[in-house]
Amino acid sequence: MEAWLATGAIAGRWVLGFAVVIFVTTMLALLTYALRGGEPDEMPVAPSMQPFGPDPATGRPAGLTASRWRSRVRVLAARRRFITMDSLVDGTATGAERAVVAGINVALVSFWLIFLGIGLVMLPKTTGISLVFPVVTGLWLFNALKSQWDDLVAARRRRERRAGRAGRRHPEGRT
Repeated sequence: MEAWLATGAIAGRWVLGFAVVIFVTTMLALLTYALRGGEPDEMPVAPSMQPFGPDPATGRPAGLTASRWRSRVRVLAARRRFITMDSLVDGTATGAERAVVAGINVALVSFWLIFLGIGLVMLPKTTGISLVFPVVTGLWLFNALKSQWDDLVAARRRRERRAGRAGRRHPEGRT
């Protein structure tokens, strides 16, 4: 039994290392997309109230006088736009939006794998608590993925209903 526990601990180190690398890579990719791909709500930049540089008319520091050159702060993402399951089903989601959804799912699974690896590494020392880590996070992952699956099935049904209504015609030619 001791040999099995030691083998589980070695496997846990490999799973933990793999999962951490995948999780960090995925989160960096999602962060990069959020920083580079954000769209503002109305303007390309939002003005800040902090001027920069001296006022060219007076030569005084900009903090003392109002300057027409003001620093700009980039808005990272539009608040009114988000990825819906309907857009994923009917094909109106962009490739980047589909990649974000895939990245979120990869991050969820790798997060669970991190806790699985922790549980396997702790297995020889504390068997009881080491089983709690992967089970609790596994239930959380199952509920998250099941919720996504239910939303996907509902979006497919809505799409089929819309397609069914569009295909039916009134006997006199009216829709």
